[in-house]
Amino acid sequence: MVAIFISESLLILLGESPPLEYSINRNLVSPAWVHKLIKYHEKGSTSAAPMDYDYHRNRPYLIFETSWGPLTEANHYLAGHIPGAVHSNSDIYENGEPRWFLRSDLELFETMQSMGITADTAIIVYSHKPIFATRLWWILKYAGLKEVRILDGGFEKWISDGFEAETTVHLPKPAPVEYAGPVRTEFIASVEYVAAHYKDTDRYLLADVRDQREYEGRSSGYNYLIEKGRIPNAIWCYPVGGANDRYFHSDNTFRTLEEIRAIWEKLDLIETTRSRVLKKEIIFYCGGGYRSSSAFFYAYLMGYKNIRNFSDGWQGWSTTYTYDLSEDCGEGIHGTKSPAVKSKYCQRPSGREIAP
Repeated sequence: MVAIFISESLLILLGESPPLEYSINRNLVSPAWVHKLIKYHEKGSTSAAPMDYDYHRNRPYLIFETSWGPLTEANHYLAGHIPGAVHSNSDIYENGEPRWFLRSDLELFETMQSMGITADTAIIVYSHKPIFATRLWWILKYAGLKEVRILDGGFEKWISDGFEAETTVHLPKPAPVEYAGPVRTEFIASVEYVAAHYKDTDRYLLADVRDQREYEGRSSGYNYLIEKGRIPNAIWCYPVGGANDRYFHSDNTFRTLEEIRAIWEKLDLIETTRSRVLKKEIIFYCGGGYRSSSAFFYAYLMGYKNIRNFSDGWQGWSTTYTYDLSEDCGEGIHGTKSPAVKSKYCQRPSGREIAP
């Protein structure tokens, strides 16, 4: 294990300010906050709790590094991670290629239990890609977990702020009791929900946070997805992630709420900077729920209530998938397969309305 650590006292002696501890609306925290949390929960500790953390030091907590792939392919985690962190494969909460849709509520609960999560577990999530962190945050919050926070800037910020790293692998320990929710249904928009409301532009607003090429129907956004276009009446709200990202700094830290609010005000997405309830319900969507979870997270940090994440996204709206091992999809009965990726599923247009 290679440890990198600079104490606050040494920084003061060097005439430098120690890393800032912050907790934005109890959901976005700094590396200094997480470091203080770890120290607070150490056996025999007498140190103070981090700010906005009103729990006994015996409360269970977990730190998840989340990214795609099993542990054997979790290169970022294996190269170094926050002490005690467990790798969380994004696949375990989804139903597999090429759909990657959210599993059923019961399956989510079973997966959470397998990862050691109980109703009173405090969770810290981080990733080298912010959209993976917000996706897991959103899943756990949707599943009814109360205490979930995201580490701003991830592992890179943790290291740059001078905190310790380790390479010891920590495997999840299944929780001894079943996790049972309940889910927060107000967090999610299903395909059926969007289909029922996308034409009602007086009360609902679809916020598309994909790349402009995706929004304009010039790209599906994924090499395995055939259908292109957007949901009718959707407003392009600039891309989350990718080369043209408007929502994160280059070091993967979150932009200020003022910056994001200014973008949304220009797009007439929000009515006022003070109200906790928007004039219209906003349904954020992208290709499959990751990028839109970041936009949802920002709105949640701002205190807005009538917001939803369309988790199945463009894939769920545009495409019907059928399991078919044949090369020709049963001579076209079940559609076609993407020429770019070998798959067990055939794709065909869903029949729902699409804007070019």
